[in-house]
Amino acid sequence: MRPLVCFFSGALMWWWWRCVHGLRVDISPGRPLFKLGERGQLWCSVSECAAAPVVSWTPLGDRPLDADVETRGLLSLLTFDPVEMQHEGPLLCKVTCGEQRKHAKTHVGLYAFPSDPVILGHDTVREGEESTLTCEVRDLYPAEMLTLDWLRGEQVLRSVAGEAGATAVRSTYGFTPRRAESGQNLTCRATLELRDLMPRERTRLVHARIRVTFAPVVTALSDPGAVPSGSVLVLKCSAAGDPPPVLTWTFRPEGRGAPQVKGHGGELALVAQEGEYRCEAHNQEGKDSKAVRVQVYAPPSNTSMWVHPGQEVLEGQRVTFVCRSDGAPPPSLVLRRDGAELQVSDTAPSLTFSLMAQPQDSAHYQCAAANAFGTQRVTRRVAVTAHPLRVEVRPQVASAAVNSAVLLTCECWGCSSPPTLTWTRTAPSGAVPPPQEESRLVLRDVQPRDRGGYVCRATCDNVTRSGRATVHVYSLPSDPVVREGGAVPLGQEARLRCDVRDVFPAERLRLSWRWGDENLPVRTFEPRPSPRNISAVLSRRADAERRLVSCEARLLTEAGAVWRSRKSSVLLTVHSPPRNTTVLVLPSASVSAGQNVTVLCRSGGFPPPGVVLRKVSDGTERRSADGIFPLVNVTARDSGLYRVNATNDLGHQVRVFRLNVTEPSVMTPPTLTAVLVPATVGAVGLAAAALVLDYLRRSKKKRSYRLTPSEPPAEGHALSAAPTL
Repeated sequence: MRPLVCFFSGALMWWWWRCVHGLRVDISPGRPLFKLGERGQLWCSVSECAAAPVVSWTPLGDRPLDADVETRGLLSLLTFDPVEMQHEGPLLCKVTCGEQRKHAKTHVGLYAFPSDPVILGHDTVREGEESTLTCEVRDLYPAEMLTLDWLRGEQVLRSVAGEAGATAVRSTYGFTPRRAESGQNLTCRATLELRDLMPRERTRLVHARIRVTFAPVVTALSDPGAVPSGSVLVLKCSAAGDPPPVLTWTFRPEGRGAPQVKGHGGELALVAQEGEYRCEAHNQEGKDSKAVRVQVYAPPSNTSMWVHPGQEVLEGQRVTFVCRSDGAPPPSLVLRRDGAELQVSDTAPSLTFSLMAQPQDSAHYQCAAANAFGTQRVTRRVAVTAHPLRVEVRPQVASAAVNSAVLLTCECWGCSSPPTLTWTRTAPSGAVPPPQEESRLVLRDVQPRDRGGYVCRATCDNVTRSGRATVHVYSLPSDPVVREGGAVPLGQEARLRCDVRDVFPAERLRLSWRWGDENLPVRTFEPRPSPRNISAVLSRRADAERRLVSCEARLLTEAGAVWRSRKSSVLLTVHSPPRNTTVLVLPSASVSAGQNVTVLCRSGGFPPPGVVLRKVSDGTERRSADGIFPLVNVTARDSGLYRVNATNDLGHQVRVFRLNVTEPSVMTPPTLTAVLVPATVGAVGLAAAALVLDYLRRSKKKRSYRLTPSEPPAEGHALSAAPTL
């Protein structure tokens, strides 16, 4: 019984296996997609068939097969050559293997995408005018699966989908062109959205480069301003436009005449003439022009200095200096003695200066003529063996003023062939202007941002060496300006302000005041990234009637040396009432009748005080601008108490003295001694008075009388003797 059960169990399992793993039919490719007009093939493979299978291909629907069939054993090959529209649709591969029958089904898909899209329209358009471009794809299938996109860069501007049954898809794009879009591409992208289509065949692109025509615009015109007389004037002009504009140069003389055509193209070179130069750009779309006015200048020339009576003169002779110079505009003339300015003439054709020759006038005299375009002066006295390549940048340290230029030269030695040179910057990093030549770097219009390190690297035989230079930038373009707050009363606070313009670097500035002979502490300042204006205020007690106050600005280099120093001074005037008033009576306060008496008064103060001499007894007053009161041929009536009053706007000061005049009591014939002694005394007195008067005359020019002061007498007491001068 057990063997019978085993037999039936085995037969049942064989039958199940045959049912599950019996005849098998497969079509390859599984989802066929063929291109119309080309060759397409399908494979029908048979497996698990012990006998020779019978294979047939059958299209579903009312369609002819119209294909070649070749069957070899378990494989059957169906070939469409060429693929046509009727081949699209469901298709069966039927297989008979003995008593077993089975089939496989597939769907044949077709497509046609024979060519790239075509853009129709004008690729040349006019700025501001509405334009339309058309993109078209022809002879495609299926049209409803196609999408046409207009793109600018990655931006999709417009999309259009095809319609079922159509053989072409078309899309238009309208736009108003702008100048900035000239030269850009517009792209038409055609995408056939079939899942089984290879990516490279799914999308096709076509580009149209847009050219926008527009009227010319002159974008740049060089302006030399003023040029030397007789020099070659080079003007450059550039303009934007499409089509490229034609440039024409015209010239109109200053103040007269019609324009003259001087040339064509972007550059004009000719002998400089003063007038208006115009660059006109024109094309088929329009025209534009710009003009520049050129001035022709001449620096000072033919500068001369004439000295009369000659370069060798005697002391006391009058020496006349005459300076002359030509130039346009007329130069200013400066006459200097050992660098000290004597006289300036702003725009006169000549300068004349005279002096009475003194020993200290022996010096070098210089006549300097200057205008905005030049200066002219006339005066009347360096052990693995290393590659021999060496690089050096000269100068290694350059100090430059703001707005000036710096030339760095890279020099190389030890290279058999010309080395390759490159320039770079170190801290702070930044762009390096293109060198005029490989070895020369010019920094024009130097600004604070240009300071720092510059490196020249030379490469020779795969070896690189470098040379370094440091550029320091400074700015101290003008002298300080010292301003005072007006007149200051003696003993009160004077306030002055010193302004220095466009200083850089501010932290290198040292600003100092000098109060008379006293040097005040130096001021320093915080760093700033650009040139700045700096001010300093000085407040001091005014302790003298006149005080020279100076403000000095010194700009130091990084090494601590003075790069540039500028200084300005003002004479501070202090107002004060009369003070230190003294009275001197010559020859004495006690004299005999008939003598001459001179009263001399000295008083300090500013403004200079006026002096009044008043006789107390009768109120008689005398006034003097210089403080000298001559009393001629005095008599006893002139005896008495006198009051001297020195007065200015701020106050007054009074001094009193007594004058005694005695009359002779007996008239006796004079002896020789009596005659000689008074005559001698009178002569000495007159000589002393003359010396005093000459001294006072000199002192008056300095607004004070410098006599040795005496103690003022008490009121009611006479001055009996003259103090020593």
